[in-house]
Amino acid sequence: MKHIKPALLACLFFAGFAQEQLSELTFNPHLAELAAQSRARNQQTVPVVLDTLALPFHDDFNYGQYTPDTSRWADQQAWVYINQTYPRAPKNIGVATFEGLNAVGYPYNFGAGATSSGAADYLTSKPIDLGTLSVADSVYLSFYYQPEGLGNAPEALDSFLLEFNIPAWGATWKRVWYMEGYNPSSNDSSFHRVMVLLDSASYMVKGFRFRFRNYATLSGNVDHWHLDEVELDKNRNMNDTLLPEIRFTYEMPSFLTEWRAMPFWHYKPPHMAATAPLFIRNNDTTQHQVASYSYTVRDRLGNIIAAVNNPYNAASGPGNEIQPFDATGYYTYAPIANPPVSVNVSFPVMTQPTDSTFFTIDHVLVPSGLTNSRDSVRAIQRFYNYYAYDDGTAEAGYGLNQQYARLAYRFTLPAGVTDTLKAVQMYFNPIITNLETCAPQPCTFRLMIWANNGNVPGSVMYQQMTQFPEYVQEGNNSFTTYTIDSGTVVVSGTFYIGMMQDVAPQYNIGFDLNTDKANQIFYNLGSSWYNSIYPGALMMRPLFGFTDDVSGVNMVSADENSISIYPNPVQDVLQINTGGRLFTLSGYDISGRLVMQDRSVSTGNVDLTALQNGVYLFRFVSQENGAVITKRVVIAR
Repeated sequence: MKHIKPALLACLFFAGFAQEQLSELTFNPHLAELAAQSRARNQQTVPVVLDTLALPFHDDFNYGQYTPDTSRWADQQAWVYINQTYPRAPKNIGVATFEGLNAVGYPYNFGAGATSSGAADYLTSKPIDLGTLSVADSVYLSFYYQPEGLGNAPEALDSFLLEFNIPAWGATWKRVWYMEGYNPSSNDSSFHRVMVLLDSASYMVKGFRFRFRNYATLSGNVDHWHLDEVELDKNRNMNDTLLPEIRFTYEMPSFLTEWRAMPFWHYKPPHMAATAPLFIRNNDTTQHQVASYSYTVRDRLGNIIAAVNNPYNAASGPGNEIQPFDATGYYTYAPIANPPVSVNVSFPVMTQPTDSTFFTIDHVLVPSGLTNSRDSVRAIQRFYNYYAYDDGTAEAGYGLNQQYARLAYRFTLPAGVTDTLKAVQMYFNPIITNLETCAPQPCTFRLMIWANNGNVPGSVMYQQMTQFPEYVQEGNNSFTTYTIDSGTVVVSGTFYIGMMQDVAPQYNIGFDLNTDKANQIFYNLGSSWYNSIYPGALMMRPLFGFTDDVSGVNMVSADENSISIYPNPVQDVLQINTGGRLFTLSGYDISGRLVMQDRSVSTGNVDLTALQNGVYLFRFVSQENGAVITKRVVIAR
């Protein structure tokens, strides 16, 4: 795993030519999926203190959900985004990220200028009982923050704030700390610690609250601040900066050599990773030892198939102590930081293309001599019907800004495996601009499969005309599946999946910044293929065996024969045969202008007398399963 800090603003190269580009996201599908029905902010409501929390208050955001823990935080909607993919060198797994998107994952203000700044996200504590304390009890609130991370740096007009409130103030909040936006240096991965003393007797009441909020450009997923290790407690001081803990800091690696996921019936033992590199850090200022590290692998029924315990071996020498991260970086003692996998774990070998499964892998780290510092994290090893380099979460969008540019993604099947490619999955980041109506023609692309030619794309094995990028507006980075005509693409060894875009605008394919597979990404702007310069992984996957029952996937059918239209060319009335199924029909002229919108159709006829002579694209979307079929229609009178 490689963690990357790219220049996310439109990075242009090949001056005067088209370019390979990364862009920030303008949408967060996690929050869209989790949004509450009510969109009212309710930030101005005066709280009624019926119940309060007791000290200590602590949250490290290390939990498997995208929303804050409701036992600690009071916001009725998830203004902030809990995640493990945006920070750089985090202190543990999980941060709260503040940006310019609202609680449903959309920009607060689509029309906000790129250099403007406005009030954005909130994270508000539940009421806390400080009524039995006084200033003499030395109550401090501490936290860590990081600007940018793997996202976008906040600008000078942006800021990150901490505010206090007590019931007597009603809806009034007092600002007690803030930081203006800035662009960290390229090698700055620090989380900065803040200590705030509750220095007024007015705070020592039942119902004390605090909240973090940010000012950001409100038109997109930009101006990032990442918050971690929030702690409020008594009997502290300004020098109370110790964080005596040993922690995993990134998601666990795949147990496969190349992929995050692969078809189960393609798996062979040589594709088990030899080791599993882990990111472990000592957040304290003194060295510590690990009593043990273990991992347990279970099948989908919960049966243990491997249990591995690697205790600390003092005989191996003092170099195996965990030094403070700020002094030496991540832990490097190989039996624990890079534990063996292939000698300990054996996944079953399957043969049927309907086989799919998953395994859970629980990693447990137990330090020596530290109280309450045991850390654990669960990983899922997936064996479904696709190959995936990506981790399933996009931190950026990738695209080529030239008409007829080609994008290819290299995959190599295991030795001895030959199979029929059934589909290609793609994740397109939802964006503000409607890419279905790009002048001078519709924003379509051609699905492409290439053979290998000396480790670059060679001859075209398959191409499919007239596909639209599907921007799924809700769901956990939901992929769209573009199916291939049955039996037409049989592959073995190395092959390439991808697309040729029919127009110039960037199509914004999801880009995983936590997995570096740039050596597998190729683009062609004319006659030559080049490797991508951007470290990361495209969210594009080849699919084998079967194409149904895939979680998080919007199916797009390539079976043009499932709908028949005639006559074509047509004069005034077009006959449609859908086999009795219901479709939603929309039509576009050759300039990309929408000329027929969301008409429900089945077997029957469609009156085209209102349309002029010309070439049109008719797009049918199944009302049953979302499958999409596009037909080219010529009107000639």
